Amino acid sequence: MVKTRKNIKFWQRHSRFFFACLCSLIGLTFYLLGKYVVPFPDQWFVSDQTFGTKKLFFLGIGIHMTVSWILGFFFTFTEFGKFNREKLQKWKFWITKILVIIASMIMGLLRYDNPMSNETIFSKNLLNICLLALTFAIVSCIIDLIVQFMNRYGICNGFNLLLFSEFLPVTWFRTLWQEEQWTLILLLFLLTTLFVWFTSLKWEVPVESNSLHFADNPVIKKSPSKFGIKMNFSFMPFFQLNSLLSFFFIFRTMIKNNTRWTNYKSLSINNQVAQTNWMEIKNSPPSNNSFGKAFLSLNEKPGVFAEAISWFKEKKWIILGALLFLILVRYLISWIFIRKSQLKTKEIAKSFRQQGIYINNIPPNRYTRQLLKRAINKLIFYWNMMVLIFNIIFDQIFNKNYVGSFFNWFGSVNIAVGLIQQIQTKFKYIQINN
Repeated sequence: MVKTRKNIKFWQRHSRFFFACLCSLIGLTFYLLGKYVVPFPDQWFVSDQTFGTKKLFFLGIGIHMTVSWILGFFFTFTEFGKFNREKLQKWKFWITKILVIIASMIMGLLRYDNPMSNETIFSKNLLNICLLALTFAIVSCIIDLIVQFMNRYGICNGFNLLLFSEFLPVTWFRTLWQEEQWTLILLLFLLTTLFVWFTSLKWEVPVESNSLHFADNPVIKKSPSKFGIKMNFSFMPFFQLNSLLSFFFIFRTMIKNNTRWTNYKSLSINNQVAQTNWMEIKNSPPSNNSFGKAFLSLNEKPGVFAEAISWFKEKKWIILGALLFLILVRYLISWIFIRKSQLKTKEIAKSFRQQGIYINNIPPNRYTRQLLKRAINKLIFYWNMMVLIFNIIFDQIFNKNYVGSFFNWFGSVNIAVGLIQQIQTKFKYIQINN
């Protein structure tokens, strides 16, 4: 009887948490079914053989990720003055949905039929082209509904959970397991543990909070605490760099091919040519004759540092120069993303001023912002150096016989750490509000 009552109380206290876990699991299951089981309805389209083996969500959340990043980048660098923040968030939400639908329809237009064939004529296949574009838009809306459902009722951010399922290199890890590479698995576990420990480190500074700190009154008690910033920054800038470079390369190639942008046939053919050129650069080894092609190839290469020693011995200076330039570009894009999106020193300093939080007994002013800038810049530098060191070690160990991607594995680990923190926060919130 006592055990029954304890079980009932336990269930009552944690029912909301279990319900949230169930909702996230349901959303993830629906997405994985669409990604790997449910076929794309290619039977709706005539003379099209390109979707025979594709699944319903074969494009994944790439469109959502690219649109969200571009729009977030625009809102980050645009000053809206005294606009209401809530209204801006609503505008951003609806503009994102509209752009995702438009981008999906464009993707459908470009993927219709085989553009290298002379059978596809825009005037004769208008209905099928529009139907395919509409299908892509509906599929994107379904994915968006799954994400919204998980965000509202789930245990963590739905988009990040889907990202985790996308980036986790299950096939590569399964290969290691099936071939009984226990030493490599142990090294991977140790590297991952060390990486999680490094990302748990944070910069801390003692602060005192008191809304009346300007009043010289000894009776007023000041509450000391610590302000800290963890080094668990996102890997998303590195993935978005790939998307950005591929977009510019394809767009530039289409311009060089004198694409007629108002003609569907010209658009389809030149897009296919540009995509083919991009795939050739991705799959070919870096060239010692062209700096640009070497840079693009290295950016897409899974084991970018696996052959760095041999390149140095063979005096392939163009490839080594492209590699150094890639390291610099990755640092810059992560610095921009973190400073302008994740940690805005101006907003943090303003929050300190509003809450009466001050550092080193100095009221919040320009000094506070300068201190935050210096600290965050150092953290970004340490973060990039840590990523670079782990990347070199990973490539030297795993990319001799395997094709495991450093960013896929540690990107998924990075997302998993954030998801665990979100789940812990949700659990504490539910306990407090029960």
